[in-house]
Amino acid sequence: MPSREDTIRLLVTDLKRDELYFYNDNRCFEFVKANPENTDPLIVNEKVSAMNNGIIQSEHIPEFIRHLLTLPIDESLRSGDLEIVPRLSAVYPERPYLFRKMASIYCNFHRPEIYPVQTYIAEELMMLYLKKIAAHTKLPEDILPHLNFKRVSDHFIKTYDLEAFNYYELEKFLWLNARRIRDYFNDDDRDSRFTS
Repeated sequence: MPSREDTIRLLVTDLKRDELYFYNDNRCFEFVKANPENTDPLIVNEKVSAMNNGIIQSEHIPEFIRHLLTLPIDESLRSGDLEIVPRLSAVYPERPYLFRKMASIYCNFHRPEIYPVQTYIAEELMMLYLKKIAAHTKLPEDILPHLNFKRVSDHFIKTYDLEAFNYYELEKFLWLNARRIRDYFNDDDRDSRFTS
């Protein structure tokens, strides 16, 4: 029976080897690297279109871009300011979390080592992690705010020795292994699956 660490190491290796899941995103990373600034509406539109992949409805894209262009996003991205994600997400102040996925993805494509990707699957798994594994920690229970989501993600990374991942790779790992992770967290006898 393999250890939990060996199982995770194998999953990490498999993910990093399978470039099929990274091909389109790698092209997007290259475009962002070649065009790091976010002041030209045409460039920003190109980035949002490449990253969107159905995340936000097309009628909201112009509003998202206009909002993005009003923010000091380049300065924030350069400095690793974590508050830029919630500010970018708040296209509609009365619904500040509506664009959290797109905001976190946009920042992640610029700085994958700083900004976690806040997808619905990642949120579901982090909530399950909080409930089933990290229930007695002092982690925040509300993971919609990006800073809280980052704190819980960092705790998850540390607990399962996933430091080999940046946040982009972590999101892919969660997405590809969601069913297995969900099953593991929901199994009250989870520790018996692995050797010590």
